[in-house]
Order: sequence, then C-alpha cells, then structure tokens
Amino acid sequence: MRLLSFSLSTYAVSALLLLLLGSGTSAYQDFANPELRLLNSNDFKSKTTKGMWLVEFFSPRCPHCRNFFPTWKDLAIISEHLEDSSSFYMAQVDCEAQGDLCETNDITSYPNIQLFKDGKMVEKYNGDRGFGTLKAWINSKAEGYRREMATNQQSAQAGQQQKQ
Repeated sequence: MRLLSFSLSTYAVSALLLLLLGSGTSAYQDFANPELRLLNSNDFKSKTTKGMWLVEFFSPRCPHCRNFFPTWKDLAIISEHLEDSSSFYMAQVDCEAQGDLCETNDITSYPNIQLFKDGKMVEKYNGDRGFGTLKAWINSKAEGYRREMATNQQSAQAGQQQKQ
C-alpha cells in the first residue's frame, strides 16, 4: 500500500511539472511571434538609425517579461499605424540570443524599455507598464516626433526657397 501511494504522488508531481514546463515552453515560443519585430546585432543599428524606435530588451526565461509580453504584443499591434504617420516603430531584442547587443546597450534588468531617436538612445522608460499608461506615452512620443519632423521639413523648404 505504501508503495502504491508513493507511486501515485510521484506521478502527480511529474504530471504537474510537465504541465508547468509545457506552459513555459509555449510562452517562450510566443516571443517569436511573427507579428512582432525582433532586432539583432546585424540589423539593430541600421534599423534604429532613422525614426523613433521603442525597443523592449527581454529574456524569454524572465517571468516579468513573460507577464509583460501580452501587453507589449497588444501595444505593438495597435501602434502599427504610427510607422507610416510618425516614423515610430516598436521592436524587441532577445537578450538571451543577442547578449552582446544587450551588453552594448547597458541592459542590466528585464524587461528593459528604451526609446531611440535617429540612432541614439534618448530615454529609458521606467513608468507604469499598464496598457493604458504605455499607450498614452507612446502616442505622446510619436506625436512629438511627427511634429519635429514636420518642423524640420518646413525649415528645409524655407531654406531652399531663400536660396532661389
């Protein structure tokens, strides 16, 4: 009888571990979602050189990153229209796969959200990571960049008209 109870409890623990590992694996695989833009050491600099880029540096094994992932995914999808209207892009860097890139960007904790403007890191986001707060912040940054681009374009046109 004692042997039977040991076997059942061992089976229950094994089943629970498989269930937990299975859910962790699917969350890990979700980070490779084709709807999201992943940057790597080969394209990070060339992509972020033009426009405004909000980049999440993450580790697939980080529980905070896994919890934040649905929010990031929803924000990236809902903010996609900003690419055309404001040259505002969202991307991720997997620090497990791109350790050198994360080290270059001084990433010491996850998830780490940084804003790049025309190739330079201009701000680390340390605010609330709720959907509404981040959405408002993203819209504000995109609008500011759109206005700055419009002003620069007007100045360039005025300068060309003066030369003529």
